[in-house]
Amino acid sequence: MIKERTKAFSAIFVALAAALLLTMSMSVAYATKPIPVSGIFSATKGVSGSIAYWQAGESDNHIWTLSDYTTTWTGGISGIGTYDGRWVFHNYGPPAGDEWVNSRGSYTIAATVAGKSGTLYIEAGSNSKTPDTPRLWRIIGGTDELANLHGQGTFEPNLATPSPYDYLYSGYVHFDP
Repeated sequence: MIKERTKAFSAIFVALAAALLLTMSMSVAYATKPIPVSGIFSATKGVSGSIAYWQAGESDNHIWTLSDYTTTWTGGISGIGTYDGRWVFHNYGPPAGDEWVNSRGSYTIAATVAGKSGTLYIEAGSNSKTPDTPRLWRIIGGTDELANLHGQGTFEPNLATPSPYDYLYSGYVHFDP
């Protein structure tokens, strides 16, 4: 009787283990290999774009709010979009080197990535000592063929151009169901 129960439990254990392994191998089969992306994006204040600037009281804190800036993306992520964000410069001004920048923003892009198209939603930001410190970005959503796109990376000012609104970006993206 005990041997029969042991055999039954062993059979159930083997069946559960096989089901677990099959489930794990299926999930690995559906994951996609990360694709490196890099390129340039530029922001310009279009017709509807605006920038608000103010100083916080008597302090050296300066706040910029950018709304509806037009962005052009080339490279691994390509398309046209908009940017909305807020930059807070703490201790802005002398002595140089004491600044601290908090930036947060979001991009909405009619984009093409790896031959697939849709709308892409990216959030970006940083907490850094200078505006030139690389910032982080990550994909928070998408539509159409980009609905299952995930990714993240960094961007930083493109020092090869005189525009303060040209950035180099790099990172990885992948499609998952």
